[in-house]
Amino acid sequence: MGRTVPTYHQRLSREWARFSQFRRALMKEEREAFDSLVLQTYRLVRAGSMCTRCETFDAMVLSVMISQEMRLKRLEELLRRSMSVDTRSSP
Repeated sequence: MGRTVPTYHQRLSREWARFSQFRRALMKEEREAFDSLVLQTYRLVRAGSMCTRCETFDAMVLSVMISQEMRLKRLEELLRRSMSVDTRSSP
């Protein structure tokens, strides 16, 4: 028996397809950033598929926000480590 309800991955693909005209209007660098956001939502597709009562767009935006938060935390940690004072060279 076939599936009657589209999977989250299928719904996500359809949702991003709605933005095809928007994507086309972006400049090359902006389009690359857009595509990066799209990839981030597919990396979290397992979590989105568990959100059965969420609208696809809501889960999609939440996935982007989580990915951006993780990236920000990694950058903050890198910055914190690079700015730490090296006490070995102090008198």
